[in-house]
Amino acid sequence: MLAVARGMLAVARGMLAVARGMLAVAKEMLAVAKEMLAVAKGMLAVAKGMLAVARALVVVKGRLVVGRDHCRKFFCPLFQQWASFSRMWYLIDAKMQPPGKIAAMCSVRLQGKHKPIYHALSDCGDHVVVVNTRHIAFSGNKWEQKVYSSHSGYPGGFKQVTAAQLHQKDPIAIVKLAIYGMLPRNLSRRTMMQRLHLFPDEIIPDEILKNLVEELPQPRQVPRRLNEYTREEINAFPRLWTPPDDYRMK
Repeated sequence: MLAVARGMLAVARGMLAVARGMLAVAKEMLAVAKEMLAVAKGMLAVAKGMLAVARALVVVKGRLVVGRDHCRKFFCPLFQQWASFSRMWYLIDAKMQPPGKIAAMCSVRLQGKHKPIYHALSDCGDHVVVVNTRHIAFSGNKWEQKVYSSHSGYPGGFKQVTAAQLHQKDPIAIVKLAIYGMLPRNLSRRTMMQRLHLFPDEIIPDEILKNLVEELPQPRQVPRRLNEYTREEINAFPRLWTPPDDYRMK
């Protein structure tokens, strides 16, 4: 009986040691939970800062835009780093713009070459939204001279269409092909194209409109019609010839 009692005492001591070990583990887990709570508080502070930046967005022409001077006021170094690593949404108006110029701007931002953290092996590009692709402009007679070719892979499957025919069939095809041709020819090109959003007119879905942060300037100045100039601008233009009073314009 004495041996049995000694055995039970040893078992009790072992269970006590296990309980002490579990208590130590519980204390460590409590310390980890406190650290996680501190991290969560830091993330909450960052989220509040991001919310303040989001509330600081201004509206220009019915679109959300953040100007450079406006960003300097609200962006501290922490948010500048966050803005470098996050994927921004840019808006480009393609009205009366050549597709090549639009494609060059989109290619740089889809690849992330405008960021200081750019690397050819890293996917750090941004989202680009292009509107008014229906109203693009070509110089000269490229609407009839420029030809787009395709082949189905079957005999007799070779087809050629002019830029005017392709644009009439699909208003976003010319801009899409121009941007696709300026991206690097590797497997990352498809991933970059998924961040490209093309719209033939100015109508943008709300889920995309709320993500826009900046409207990029158009690469080419849009020419104005004569009736779009004010009377002051017309009078300020130097006159090379003054017509007589009885002159009639045909």
